[in-house]
Amino acid sequence: MKKIVSLLMALLLVALSAMALAELPTEPEFDPNPDYTEYTVVEYTIEAIQADLVCTVSRKVLEDGTVEYYQECNFYGDDQMTRTIYKGGDKAIEEIDDEADFEVLGDKTGFMKGDTPAILKVAMEQNIWLPIGE
Repeated sequence: MKKIVSLLMALLLVALSAMALAELPTEPEFDPNPDYTEYTVVEYTIEAIQADLVCTVSRKVLEDGTVEYYQECNFYGDDQMTRTIYKGGDKAIEEIDDEADFEVLGDKTGFMKGDTPAILKVAMEQNIWLPIGE
């Protein structure tokens, strides 16, 4: 009986993961970062130059309660990566202050720092997070 229950639970988890994956706006172009706990995919347009991006955003909650994000996307053939801390807590999206609540710790090319808060706010608003490594 325990084996049947375990098997049913495993099947349920697979089905739930497949349903959540189907909710993502598009297929990820990058695998999620295995050092993080969950991920999503965000479609974003840099309005000033009408460039469309598909970003894989991974996140984890740190010991102090802040959230760290790792974002990867491709922009005109260059892989972009940022690592960012969000310190805004449970603020509503419209209350988040990009400069006060986000701290970009790393930007691989130096190009994405300005757009990173907006991309992360899209990820937070769409709120579709899938577990990494399960």
